[in-house]
Amino acid sequence: MQRNSGMQPMKSIAMTRELIDEVVELYTYLSRVSAQLVADHQMTAYMRALLLFIAEHEPVSVPQIAKRKHVTRQNVQVPVNGLIQLGYLNTQSNPENKRSPLLSLSEMGLRVSAEIDAKEAALIAPLVHSLGEPRLKQSAQTLRQMRRALAQLIDPDSL
Repeated sequence: MQRNSGMQPMKSIAMTRELIDEVVELYTYLSRVSAQLVADHQMTAYMRALLLFIAEHEPVSVPQIAKRKHVTRQNVQVPVNGLIQLGYLNTQSNPENKRSPLLSLSEMGLRVSAEIDAKEAALIAPLVHSLGEPRLKQSAQTLRQMRRALAQLIDPDSL
């Protein structure tokens, strides 16, 4: 095995690169699938991701979402405005920040989210059957560890 000035073996770097390339390819397919899942509801895949996040953490403000997702407030505010206009989110006053209301899913948002979840579950079921839960669990664990390791390298305070 070749070593590069004390760095990881080149074979390990190539394997890591191969994994990253597969993640990028998978992301491309997942983006297309997500776009199809939400197309009937006038939203983007990112808007759906925000709905899922808000449902899990509600009530939550745009700055809180941005901080947790490691993006700018503006990156969250525009799609949130769209979700509010579609009637998928409720807003309520925020005692900690008068300019940034707290967000939660409206009844319509809950209904639309459940519809999309059902479509997604039907789409994913064959993957679960084909790959098996143990392999999927191991894959998720590996990707989570990689994400955390990269986050630590890029921004040690992000975890």
